[in-house]
Amino acid sequence: MAIYSALQIRRIAQNAEALFSIFRRIRPTDWIDRAATDLDAWVGRELSRLGVSPSMAGYNGYPANSCISANDVVVHGIPTTRPFARGDIFTLDIAGQGGGWMADSAWTFAMPGASERAVRTIQAAWTVLRAVAGIVRSGISVREIAECAEEAAGRAGASVVPQFAGHGIGRELHEAPQIPFVTNGASGRGGYRLDAGEVISIEPVITLGVPVVACGEDGWDCRTDDRSPAAHFEITVVAENDGCRVLGLGGMRGTDLPARPVFG
Repeated sequence: MAIYSALQIRRIAQNAEALFSIFRRIRPTDWIDRAATDLDAWVGRELSRLGVSPSMAGYNGYPANSCISANDVVVHGIPTTRPFARGDIFTLDIAGQGGGWMADSAWTFAMPGASERAVRTIQAAWTVLRAVAGIVRSGISVREIAECAEEAAGRAGASVVPQFAGHGIGRELHEAPQIPFVTNGASGRGGYRLDAGEVISIEPVITLGVPVVACGEDGWDCRTDDRSPAAHFEITVVAENDGCRVLGLGGMRGTDLPARPVFG
């Protein structure tokens, strides 16, 4: 497992800050009646302006700059020409590379008129993310992280979608260790404990419905079987002896994330 130096972590953080600057600029009302492909094109232009390359473009044949997963699309939504409408929610997932270092982040946004169930789904996703960020530190086991995510989801009346996990990140987009958010996914390396200087993504995927998904023939768009909305937030954190720091939110401590999403 990679242990990164303070200088290397600053390089990763610079890219993470670039991704979060894009999230901060998004106002959902600006995108009503505009296509997801328009948003993806704008993301590509912003990444170029910031000196960051879109890591998703061409990744295993992926055809866009970002993943845009609307409503019941859980993850890896390929942007379409369908216009965003009132009541939609969507997760924008961006991976970027600059100077040989990777960053990977996602944020879920709600259009005006989103249903109470959709809004609760978004809040549950944030609550689970916040709970996990609050316990990550050097010495914590992968299984403890999974237990925390499952327990936080249960308290929120939600479920973690088990197929999707976090991961190490740094020189490569996906590095060891894998970070599952359900305990039955932590059986193999569940005893593995993080070291100070490891950089991981935290990205539990949440639904209030049954956490069963089916992926399309293209292998990308994955939807909930019962068509319940899904949401997730993804942050990159560095494990330290006394907790973790969030790369992309100015080095905020994981324990200091607010009770509600900081923007969007």
